Amino acid sequence: MPRDCLVDTYAPLSIRRYLNDGSLWCTGSDKSAKFKEGDFVEIAYDDYAELGIVQDFDDADCSYTVVACNIDEKGHAEFCTRLCDATCVLPPSFSVQKKYAAALRRGLKQAKKNSADELPF
Repeated sequence: MPRDCLVDTYAPLSIRRYLNDGSLWCTGSDKSAKFKEGDFVEIAYDDYAELGIVQDFDDADCSYTVVACNIDEKGHAEFCTRLCDATCVLPPSFSVQKKYAAALRRGLKQAKKNSADELPF
C-alpha cells in the first residue's frame, strides 16, 4: 500500500504487504491463516504498525482477532481487541521486548477470560 501520500479511496489499488527485507509477504488475495494463537504480530495500517498477539483466526471472514495494548510510562497496559483482515497482519519487524511480550500475554489471558465471562451459562 502506498505510504506518505494521499490516495483516492475509490482508486483500484491491489493490496500488497512487504517485509523489512523487501520481500512480498502477501497480496490482497492471500487470505490464509499464517499465525496461530499466541503469536506476536504487527497490524499494518497506512502509515504505522501496531504490535499485538493473535487470539483467533476466522476462516469464514479471513480475519484475525488480535489483542493489542498501549503501555504508558509507568508500565500500565490498556488492552483492546481488534478484528483484522488477514492481509493486514504481518510478522513483527523487530524482536518483541520482554515487557511488551508479558503485557500482550496478559492481555490474551484477559481477553479469553472476558469471552468466558460473557457466556450465558
